[in-house]
Amino acid sequence: MERVTAIAALAAALSPGNLGHLRAMLPEIVPVPLPPIVAYEVLLQSHLFFGFAQAIEAAKVFAEVVGVNGSFMPADETSNEERQRRGRELCERIYYPNLERLVSNLGKVSPELTEWMVVDGYCKVLSRPGPTALEREIASIVFLAISGHQVQLHSHVRGARNLGGTPDLIRSALGAGVLSREQMDAVESKVEQVFRK
Repeated sequence: MERVTAIAALAAALSPGNLGHLRAMLPEIVPVPLPPIVAYEVLLQSHLFFGFAQAIEAAKVFAEVVGVNGSFMPADETSNEERQRRGRELCERIYYPNLERLVSNLGKVSPELTEWMVVDGYCKVLSRPGPTALEREIASIVFLAISGHQVQLHSHVRGARNLGGTPDLIRSALGAGVLSREQMDAVESKVEQVFRK
């Protein structure tokens, strides 16, 4: 299994109701093709989409199966300023050229969620070491396809494109039975829309 395909499969297994599947699949993907740090980071990322309760239960399974002695976790000595810079830069790359419009529109609905999206989502989680930015976008696509958030799914397919992803990469990563037919159709529709432009 290729690394990006393993990330997509892990992202699906982190969704609610799949803890048994997560427990069974972790030994198949960690440490090869996914180093423990990469798998752990995708688990942390999942809380942005499925909430803390689900991520905590998944973390318990991860600790049981993979272990959490900390040996695979590099010390994070990143300053808050550097974390902010990296997160904002990543956010700009993913949402280009629509970040200002997104922030403005979301700010009208909820200034708090706008700030949390950037600070908590991009600065604290998505810009951390481990998976590449493109690998994280593949995980985000899976999370959003499963949760059915079509507008955000479109944005993250575009983000994958902005980071160098191709339709073939997205299709191959998700094509291994990771998503239901309906979910895969939704992704395929977004891929066609984004890459047609």
